[in-house]
Parts: sequence; structure tokens; C-alpha cells
Amino acid sequence: MTDAASSDVLTNQVRELLKSVLRQADFPGSDELLRQASSVNVVGGPITMLDLLVSNTLPASAFADGPVPLSVWVSNAAGRLVGELLVWVGYGYLTGLEFAWWTDDPPDRLPTLDHLRVIRK
Repeated sequence: MTDAASSDVLTNQVRELLKSVLRQADFPGSDELLRQASSVNVVGGPITMLDLLVSNTLPASAFADGPVPLSVWVSNAAGRLVGELLVWVGYGYLTGLEFAWWTDDPPDRLPTLDHLRVIRK
């Protein structure tokens, strides 16, 4: 797979994760963030802290800065919790996806949707 193809695959994975998570959100500005998720691009960073870019032609979210107020737990194939995802926002736009791990070894790929559990705060 070429770097461009790898980048496209990663961007599509991130979009699907964000849409799945943000569909379950209910806080001021979550609708705008959900709309942004479909056009987000991965522009850098390791798999544990991806930098995201959204076109500023889309409306900014009322939720301006920080991690979105959701807990997104990640489990492994055995159902044990192994980490969490944090969705970062800056100036009303999606800016990062962090995969914080609770195991000895850092993850080498993003979790699949069936390994996520979203809890509203």
C-alpha cells in the first residue's frame, strides 16, 4: 500500500470513528462537530495522537476548546478495557484524536467500532 493509500485508509477510519462517537453526543455544539467529522483529514501525528484538520468553511461548534465531554472506552477482543479515545476541539473545530492506552504497549492501530463504548458525561 502506498503512503497516500495508507493516509486515505487512516482518514476514513478516523471519520467513521468520529461519526460513530459524535452520533451519541448530546452537548451544545455536538451537531456541528458531527457535520465536521465527515470532512476531517488526518494531517499528522502518531496513531496515539492524530492531528486533524477540518475546512473552516464549515460552521464552528459552540463547544470551542478541549476534549469533548464523552468517555470513549476501548476494549480488546477479550472485552477488557485497554484504553480510551479523546476527541479534541480547538476554536470550535475538530483538531485531534488521542488514543490513550492503559496497557504496557502502545497501540499500533485504531480500534474498530465494535470495540468502543461511549458514555455521556
